Amino acid sequence: MTRKLILIKHSMPEFEKGKLWYEWPLSEDGRRRCIPLAEQVASYQPTAIAASPERKAVETAGIIGSHIEIPVQITEGLQENDRTGFRFAQDEYEQQFQEFFRKPNELIIGQETATQALKRFTLALEGFVCDHPAGNLVVVAHGTVITLFTAAHNDIEPFQFWLELGIPSFVVLSLPDYRLIETLPEA
Repeated sequence: MTRKLILIKHSMPEFEKGKLWYEWPLSEDGRRRCIPLAEQVASYQPTAIAASPERKAVETAGIIGSHIEIPVQITEGLQENDRTGFRFAQDEYEQQFQEFFRKPNELIIGQETATQALKRFTLALEGFVCDHPAGNLVVVAHGTVITLFTAAHNDIEPFQFWLELGIPSFVVLSLPDYRLIETLPEA
């Protein structure tokens, strides 16, 4: 039986003016969306769950963890790419992310290149996997780093993959090779 790694993109946040992206809590709708997500995740019978330290990921993981009765391990390094200074200009948003994925070694968004974000995320993820050598694992993180990691191990077009990830959504990868088994673009 193949071990699985379920990478979950957090649920819908409440975009609070004056708060940074990593402080955004889940919206009421986001919390509601976590219930069917938790039911879907439960079908994989996970044995451990980790979350990015960003509030929306911690809250998503908390709801899932409560539902499947597994404590959440908050793990540094699983957070989204550092978006410090990034302007969320709606008319340029997708174009900026397309450049981010196309030019991974250039600083396009915030204070971290795609290559730097992938390296950080990979180290944290692999540490979590090594700490849990048996069973299926769940990681609640963010769309950009999930996309970067999935693309690094599979033949997918990153920008299109990123666009198709809903809030919340998840991908299922095989362990230990991180091959893509399944994508649930919106839970």
